[in-house]
Amino acid sequence: MTLIPSPVLQFSDGDGHPYAGGSVATFDPGTFQPRVTYVDANGTVPNANPIILSANGTCVCYGSGRYRMILRDADNNLIFDSESESYLGDSAISAVMLPVTMAATLAEARRRMGIDDAIALAVANLSLMPGPTGPQGAQGPVGPQGPAGSQGAQGGSDMQIANGNPGFAYFPASNFLLCFGANQTGANGSITIGYGRHFSSVLSVQVTPTDNAINLVARTAGITGDAFSVLIEDTNNTRGFSCNFRWSAIGFG
Repeated sequence: MTLIPSPVLQFSDGDGHPYAGGSVATFDPGTFQPRVTYVDANGTVPNANPIILSANGTCVCYGSGRYRMILRDADNNLIFDSESESYLGDSAISAVMLPVTMAATLAEARRRMGIDDAIALAVANLSLMPGPTGPQGAQGPVGPQGPAGSQGAQGGSDMQIANGNPGFAYFPASNFLLCFGANQTGANGSITIGYGRHFSSVLSVQVTPTDNAINLVARTAGITGDAFSVLIEDTNNTRGFSCNFRWSAIGFG
């Protein structure tokens, strides 16, 4: 069994003189947020806050949990500002454990033993593992198939292509023609090349030596709709060289 504290509180100075007409204000611990106390044990009739003390320096004060209590005398001088605990709160410690915990409630016991701090630290350091992957949603409908393109003489729709030496790519819609190949000049550095497909108009012919290209220069001449000539010389234009090269020609078919 434990002593039951009286709900009637009396406040007196060091000489035993009551703080008649003084006041007691109650707040949440560590704040100025008002915290309610009650006139009755059932907690149905709240006290005024602050509570004005009687001529005997008393008041009736029921509550649960921790309170910040500020006592002032009748002239509003501060007497004390401290925290208190309702010994018989909603979660009162049993008589057996009260001497062990030195706390009247479970909340106060957890705080004093560091349990609340340990829980907060564990939650802060908790590393959440990812959950399982959810089911994949249903696949949406497939759109309608577009019409097939017109088939060229060779290759895919709207294009004719021949990959060889020489090779070509022809685009009927624009009449654009690209011809290409690889050859080697003779001992005198020259050779005549046929495109492999007729040009109605040749826009450009490009020749690139592949043997020691830094010291050689390639020249084209005799360009027609069916062929062109190549001359590969050294950079001083003194003589021709037998040399491998690649070529391309663009224009219209």
